[in-house]
Amino acid sequence: MRRLGELEASVMDVLWNATEPMKVRDVLAEVNRDRELAYTTIMTVLDNLHRKDWVVRELDGRAYRTRRPRRVKKPPRKTSGTCSTRPATGSPCCCTSPRP
Repeated sequence: MRRLGELEASVMDVLWNATEPMKVRDVLAEVNRDRELAYTTIMTVLDNLHRKDWVVRELDGRAYRTRRPRRVKKPPRKTSGTCSTRPATGSPCCCTSPRP
């Protein structure tokens, strides 16, 4: 399973907490609470997430509304390799092990 980058994960957090599909401007307003990003940056991230099948978008007039898929678990974030669930045997944790 492909892991998300920091900005992709921030955008996905916004979509996971949304109660309805969101326009780019709505996602931008939520993400910009923590940092200042351009509209086109969020538009590109949403387009990339759609291309990777992490989000679903629906045409609403001339704009897309984006939502998370209905039956998908939260995507994994990139991690530093430290995990509180690391086995005592010293084997790699679930966060850094390659996935099929």
